[in-house]
Parts: sequence; structure tokens; C-alpha cells
Amino acid sequence: MGHIAEWAPSAALAVPVGDASALAKAICTVLADEELRLCLARAAQCRALSEDADFTARRFEGLYRHVKMARDRSANGKLVRGFARRTAARHKPKPP
Repeated sequence: MGHIAEWAPSAALAVPVGDASALAKAICTVLADEELRLCLARAAQCRALSEDADFTARRFEGLYRHVKMARDRSANGKLVRGFARRTAARHKPKPP
């Protein structure tokens, strides 16, 4: 869950959700293989240090910008025309 799938296989072992047998096997694999355990630990620590809260915030901001730009492109003028109509109606001169 979370970053685990993204970090696998270099910094984590991922198993299917709800698969207790696969989880047990992964745990046994890590416990039995010190080199793998140390490799995973080093890689996970490096990723954790480089992907801190600021990194995550930047990624989400980029994602939100991307989604907003795509939404604006797909609306292509509908929002602008609607905004222009509403603005014009609000600022219509009143008859004398």
C-alpha cells in the first residue's frame, strides 16, 4: 500500500493485498537473507530521505496542476463564456 508498490523491488517487497501466504513468504525471505535485508533497508532509507513531505507536496501540486490544465482544455471556452455572461449580467448598466 502507499509507496510500497512504487518502491518494490529495490526498496521493498510487495505482496498482493489479503494474501497472508505471500506475506509470510516475503517475511521469511527477508529474515533469511541478510544481504537482501540490508539492501532493502539502505534503498528504503535513501528513498525516505529524498521523498519527504516537501517532495510529496511538490508531486501533488504538479498532479493537481496537470489535472486542472486538462480540465480547462476539455472545457475549452465553456468556462470563459459562462464567466463572461455572468460578469456582463452583473455589470449591466441600469436604465435611467
